[in-house]
Amino acid sequence: MEHKTNSPRLRCLIVDDEESAHIALRDLIDSAPWLCFVGGCYNALEAIEMMAHQNFDIVFLDVRMPGLSGLDLLGLLSFPRPHIILTTGFREYAYDGFKHEVTDFLLKPVARHQFIKVVSKLLKKPVQAHAADFTRQPQPDVVTRPLTSQDGNEKDLTWFKVAGKNIPVRFDQIYFVQALKDYVKIHSSQGTLLVYGNLARMTKILPSEQFVRINRSYIVNRYAIREIEGNMVKMLNGFVVLIPVRSRRAELIKQLTR
Repeated sequence: MEHKTNSPRLRCLIVDDEESAHIALRDLIDSAPWLCFVGGCYNALEAIEMMAHQNFDIVFLDVRMPGLSGLDLLGLLSFPRPHIILTTGFREYAYDGFKHEVTDFLLKPVARHQFIKVVSKLLKKPVQAHAADFTRQPQPDVVTRPLTSQDGNEKDLTWFKVAGKNIPVRFDQIYFVQALKDYVKIHSSQGTLLVYGNLARMTKILPSEQFVRINRSYIVNRYAIREIEGNMVKMLNGFVVLIPVRSRRAELIKQLTR
């Protein structure tokens, strides 16, 4: 006899590059009457696109995957987000996972009793929220100076291609841009965008009077800085970006505060 639950089942996504892991996790999901398998993907980019078009309650996320790792993907997901359960054969990743505020951790091969113990805790828990989630905060008063293009028209936005779509983003909405392997992550008041490219390309797109590259991994909007304390650049969205302690520090602070 089929076991029935009184509430909707939790929608599950599997993100893992190994087919054997998909099979094992699908079997475990099917064994829990309050869970519902909705989809599976084999790399982080597929997961990003799938999560952009469907709602999930739980994501079972592998750590070691080609291209973007599971930890890289965690860095791209804004709150509120589905419950993230790391599934990996390497126990040392548990600490990294909890630094990214994952819900729980399952060591491969996943034992059925451990799986049930972890997912049973989520029956009455809402999706993960975060007090510092800038995508849910009111847009701050960020002042920008419109640029003048060659034809004399003011230009204060640019377009980015994301998952086959062209998306306009105003420069005054961008807090900072973060390098991530072959991609850049654009942090803005409207959320985050993952765009193929690098910081060298972004320095050509973003207005130099407004955006300053402060290290190998970050370009910041100097109009979106809350304050600078020591080598810490505190942004309006609550993030902190570090200025290198030695190289070009004085010059960088001068650029940021001019």
